[in-house]
Amino acid sequence: MKRSSGILAVWLGFGVLNYLFLPNYFAVFFLIISFCIISYLALTILLVRNKVTIQLRVPQKLVKNGPNEGYIYVKNNAPISLGHVVCWIEWTNKLNNQKKKEKLIFSVSRYSEEKLPIELPTRYCGTMQVEIKQFRIYDAFALFYTELKKLMCETYNILPAGFLSNVHINAQGLTSSLNVLNDKSANDGVEIADFKLYEYGDNIKNIHWKLSSKMDELIIKQMEQNMQEKILVFFSLQEAQSSIEQYDSMLEALSAVIQSFLKQEKTIEFVWLEKDEQCYSIHTETEFLACLTDLMNKESSTIINTQTFMQQYYSFYTHIICIVDAEVPVFPMENIRFIQYGETSGASLNNVLFTRDNMHRQLGELYL
Repeated sequence: MKRSSGILAVWLGFGVLNYLFLPNYFAVFFLIISFCIISYLALTILLVRNKVTIQLRVPQKLVKNGPNEGYIYVKNNAPISLGHVVCWIEWTNKLNNQKKKEKLIFSVSRYSEEKLPIELPTRYCGTMQVEIKQFRIYDAFALFYTELKKLMCETYNILPAGFLSNVHINAQGLTSSLNVLNDKSANDGVEIADFKLYEYGDNIKNIHWKLSSKMDELIIKQMEQNMQEKILVFFSLQEAQSSIEQYDSMLEALSAVIQSFLKQEKTIEFVWLEKDEQCYSIHTETEFLACLTDLMNKESSTIINTQTFMQQYYSFYTHIICIVDAEVPVFPMENIRFIQYGETSGASLNNVLFTRDNMHRQLGELYL
C-alpha cells in the first residue's frame, strides 16, 4: 500500500511540475484526468462502505490432526466489484495465549458472495479462538480503503485423537478391587458362591467357622460380588505452568482410558478437578465428548488439593484412576491408580509414568 501511495505522489508531482514549467494543454489535460481517476477511486470506496458483510464459520468441535477447514463468507451488495480485499486473521490458544496470524488477499465480484476456506490449527488439544482482526477494502490501485467495524470472533475445541485411535487399556483387573468397599462392612453386598480349602493368602474374614469345625479343616467361603462397580476417572492439572505439549498428552491419555472402559461397557464417573468438582456420569463416547467440550470452555478455579479430594471420595468408588501432571503423595488404598505425566524412572504398581514420546506404549501395557 505504501508503494501505491508513492506512485500516486510521483504521478501528481509530475503533473504539477509539468503544469508549472511547461504550461500547455497537455499539462492541464493530465491534471484533469488525474483528478477524475482519483475521484472515481475515492467514490468506489464510499459506495461499498456499508454494502459488504462478512461471516466467520468454524466447527465447534474438531479432532486433533483431523479435517480442519473453516470458512469466511464475504457478501458484496454493491454494484462495484471489490478488486483488492485484505483480511487479517489471528488464532489464540486459550491455554497459553500462543498466537498465530495470517493475511488473506482476495477479490469479490459485484452482487456476489465469496466463500474463503481457512485452515484451522489442530496440532494440540485445547480451546482455540479465531478472530478477524482487520478487514480492509481497497480501491483498484490500493490508494484508498475502508474498514469494516463489526468484526467476528469464534472459538472451537480440539478434542483428543484418542476417539479415533486403537489405544487399548486393559481393565480386566478391576473386579479384583471390589473388596475395598466391603472391608468396611464384612460381606455386605456379596453372596456365597462356593467353598474351598484355606490357602495361604486367603482372607481370614471369609473362613466358614461352623463348617471348618465339622471338617477339621479351614474352609473358605468363595464370595460372588453382587455390588455394581463404581469407577471414577480423575483428571487434574496441578502445575500452573503446564506446557501445551504436556496438556495435549494428558488429554490423549484421558481419552484412551475412558474409551477403553466404554468399550467394555463400563459406566464411569469423570471429574476435572480444576474446572468443576462435580462428577459427570459417562455412558457413551458422545457423552464424554460433550462433557469434555463443556469443561474445556470453563475457566480454571483455585487448585484443590488432590490428597484431600481422594481422602473424601475414595471410599465411594471401587476404583479411582487419577491422571495428573505432578508428583502425588503415596496412597495406601489399593483401589487408586495414578497415571502421571513425567519421566519413566520411579514407576510403581500404583503409579504409571508416561511421556509424550512413549505414551501409547506405556498406556497400551496398563493393567488396572
